[in-house]
Amino acid sequence: MDFMSINDLLLECIRAAVLIALLIILFLRGSYTSLSRHPGWKSLLVGFSLITMATLLDITDEIPGLDAFVLIGDTPYEAFLEKITGYLLGYTMVLIGFYRMIPSLLKAERNEQALHESEERFRQVFKSNPDPVILVRLDDGTLLDFNSAFETLTGYDRSGVIGKKLSELSFWNSPKGRDDFYSQLKQVEKINNFETELLLPESVRDVLLSAQAVKIAGEACVLIGLRDISKVKKAEKALIEIDTMRKEFISTAAHELRTPLSVLIGYCELLTDPEMAGKFTSQRRHEALDMIKEKGLVLNQIVDDLLDINRIQAGLKFDIKPETVNPNLLLKKVFEEINIKSPKRKIVCQFPEGEDHHLVCDRQRIIQVMENLLSNAVKYTSESGVITLAGIDHVDCFEISVTDDGVGMTPDQIERVFDKFYRADSSNTAVGGLGLGMNIVKEIVDAHYGSITIDSILGKGTCVKVRLPK
Repeated sequence: MDFMSINDLLLECIRAAVLIALLIILFLRGSYTSLSRHPGWKSLLVGFSLITMATLLDITDEIPGLDAFVLIGDTPYEAFLEKITGYLLGYTMVLIGFYRMIPSLLKAERNEQALHESEERFRQVFKSNPDPVILVRLDDGTLLDFNSAFETLTGYDRSGVIGKKLSELSFWNSPKGRDDFYSQLKQVEKINNFETELLLPESVRDVLLSAQAVKIAGEACVLIGLRDISKVKKAEKALIEIDTMRKEFISTAAHELRTPLSVLIGYCELLTDPEMAGKFTSQRRHEALDMIKEKGLVLNQIVDDLLDINRIQAGLKFDIKPETVNPNLLLKKVFEEINIKSPKRKIVCQFPEGEDHHLVCDRQRIIQVMENLLSNAVKYTSESGVITLAGIDHVDCFEISVTDDGVGMTPDQIERVFDKFYRADSSNTAVGGLGLGMNIVKEIVDAHYGSITIDSILGKGTCVKVRLPK
């Protein structure tokens, strides 16, 4: 063999090696990837196989002695035709394969791009969702990711919990709720609004859990969303309580109106009956008229309270008519009136030192505040108890206080005492009242830009302080 023949043989060997390597790579790629699912892959495989065989035949033709072992035709012309046919058929199959595969590859590329964009959109929605969202592995519940809303709600540090199992996290308030959720999650691919309680840093929260099975990068996962419904549950509870208080208010109002009306009707019937009226002495008739007047005033006060509360519910402020008054005179007036109404009670009035005291306020409204506070003190203090009405003149405000040694209140009752229709004791044996007085008092004090505080101990008494700016 001359130098040119050796050079040609070497090139043929290199080409054959490249073709064989390409053929092996093509076969392996088709076996272990999705390449074999594309149309044209078999044509490419057959085409490169034919080209490789034709190249190997070329090599056998160049090496003396190998022609005895390879059937390549009886004459060089026949062998040439046989090899050319192999090359032509091989390249034809390769072209057919590429022709069929290229559109499929382009479509796959577009699909991959669309998938990438979809995953990016999912990632953005996942991160920016205002509700807490977590991503866990389906088979073992391993926490894979969560958004900033979940981090804010639970206070968990990302580096400390990523990779842990969801069941290992300590925010489940109820083991039963946790087990029920996992049980449903294994049975179905989707859960909507599973209500449970989570133990979070600040408090126990009512939440709704919703789960959806998804595939992320080919891995089966579960997307779990949390919605904090604590405020909704609290609002529902408040609505139920308001509805209960409303029903109690209607019942109480009917009772409070019926009692004075019954007295009024009864005395009117007696006084208008000629036979019965003739038996009344002058003193007895005077007492009956006093009783009619007293019950009329009670009805008038109930109507005034209802009108005031209606004004408050409508969002209207009290029509305050400010004037400069001497608070000592107001204290004295209220003190004298309460002694007339409750002569058997021990009521003490403590005036501030000196006479030159001034306060800018609505005279009638502040009298209404003191009358209401004293009325409550009388209602909830025994006949042997002591009630103190006091005034203190501070530099920047005037303080009015009503103190008693009556039944007192619990912290929960103090917290709710200013609510509309609330009565500390709503039982059948409770003292009378619509549960509006303290709410009206608070609104009047607020309209004067003042403040009201209550200190009370159950069984020992109550002290209510009203501070009005000068």
